[in-house]
Amino acid sequence: MRQLICSPENQIFQTVITGVSVFIIGQIIQKFILEPVKEYKKIQGKIDNRLKYYSNKMSGSLPQEITREASNIIRELSCEIESSYKQIPFNCVFTFLN
Repeated sequence: MRQLICSPENQIFQTVITGVSVFIIGQIIQKFILEPVKEYKKIQGKIDNRLKYYSNKMSGSLPQEITREASNIIRELSCEIESSYKQIPFNCVFTFLN
């Protein structure tokens, strides 16, 4: 009986093993490639937003406190995007495709 259930010739066994394998490969791709790329794009959007928001504050003659605040936020986002980019496996391939 045991040989009938676990035999490689059994179609149910092959279907279950194939399904589990596809699920595991899908999870690996999602966790290690898609999520870091998504995080990178999210930070890229934050940078666009902050650059638009602070554009008048960085180019005008405003008090140094406001300019320093804008500069610090842009610098922080710059570090975040660099960190996010380095988490993407095979990032040289994505750079080439862009």
